[in-house]
Amino acid sequence: MILAGKVKVYLIDENGKELVLEVKGPGEYFGETMLDEGPRPASAVTIEPCQFAIVSGADFRKLLTEHPDIALSVIQNLIQATRGLTENVRSLAMDVYGRVSRMLLALAVERRGNFVIPEKLTQQEIANRVGTSREVINRILRDLSIGGYIGVKEGTITINKPLPSRWQATIGSGEPGFLFRAAAKQAGAARKASEVSTSLNQGRGLLGNRGVLAVISKINS
Repeated sequence: MILAGKVKVYLIDENGKELVLEVKGPGEYFGETMLDEGPRPASAVTIEPCQFAIVSGADFRKLLTEHPDIALSVIQNLIQATRGLTENVRSLAMDVYGRVSRMLLALAVERRGNFVIPEKLTQQEIANRVGTSREVINRILRDLSIGGYIGVKEGTITINKPLPSRWQATIGSGEPGFLFRAAAKQAGAARKASEVSTSLNQGRGLLGNRGVLAVISKINS
């Protein structure tokens, strides 16, 4: 059990990319999966100075056997963890912005009428939690900031108003912008803004007038 400090529970894929499953704090515990004597499903590391209360596997099993109320509490926590993992799997079907938006809303707490993310997360830490790159997080946070949806000061993110349902080109380099960059890369990515605007006009039916104009405006800026 964690008495003080915070612990990050994470996975690392074959390429060394880290995916954060959760961050646990005082009063929470980890390692209960040892009950089935199988391999550890994830790794854990402290992210700030910590104090722990450590219970051996044998003592933990004896405790659960002799105290059904504690066993029930552990089962309830495992159910909550299963629900959380189910939501994480569901979120993988979302676009990256959807996962970022969901994470920010889940972490936000109300303070003096504002919704604030108390953890001072770096862009890389956010990227690790939602399974994307730091560069993508940089663009999303920048666009949300430009649109007035969030404020970032000294590493603290404040949600100023309801986040948009999707990442739109009208608030920055949104999905149509990504579509443009992918197409431009395939075409050689060496055209001037005037030439690009001409080719984008042919795709107006896909992006819509506002999407095309937003992308062109983004290029010209």
